[in-house]
Amino acid sequence: SVTQEERAAVIATGHTLDDQVETVLHHVLRGTGVAGLQGIPRERAGNGVRIVRPLLDVARTAVTSFLSAIGQEYRIDASNVDIRLTRNWLRHELLPLIRERFPHADEAIARLSIQAIETTEVVGWLGRELLSRGIVRDEPDLVELSISAWLSYPREAWRAALVQLWMDRGWPRQEMGYERWEEIARIAASDAGAVTLPGNIEARKTGKSLIIRTL
Repeated sequence: SVTQEERAAVIATGHTLDDQVETVLHHVLRGTGVAGLQGIPRERAGNGVRIVRPLLDVARTAVTSFLSAIGQEYRIDASNVDIRLTRNWLRHELLPLIRERFPHADEAIARLSIQAIETTEVVGWLGRELLSRGIVRDEPDLVELSISAWLSYPREAWRAALVQLWMDRGWPRQEMGYERWEEIARIAASDAGAVTLPGNIEARKTGKSLIIRTL
């Protein structure tokens, strides 16, 4: 690849404010939680290369106007005009209508993305704190959590701790939507109960403990 040939440590992409708005709106319409409202990450690491997106606060028209002004050619993917694709339909059909009624819609959605990033960071910190306080047994295929240590926290924090546990364990989260996390929290708050989850994982309430294990 070009990255390997050039021995590049950083790749800067051309994603703009418009891409961020389209991504957040797409996530909302498809169904998402607060994490999905973050949109496109400004930076991420992968395969030894850091990917940065320095233009996420700049409108696409500002970028293309600047390039035209300095005589710099640029490419537009031909598939971007096919409105049969949901992303393109949002870009060419829905967003123009939204902007006509709400001229500052892009800025408002971008602010929502920033607030979602901040909220996710706080909730993640709380989840890690709660998880560390609750673990009483930690084995390769089993985790025992003391629910007594969680009782003074809201259920939202319980869900955050469970998400963190799944992340730490590398358990599949693709099918773990809000209802799944809430189901585990309900069992944890009850006297007894069990549920089998995606990835062949079981959550079972026993006494004052919630035991989560792989089957």
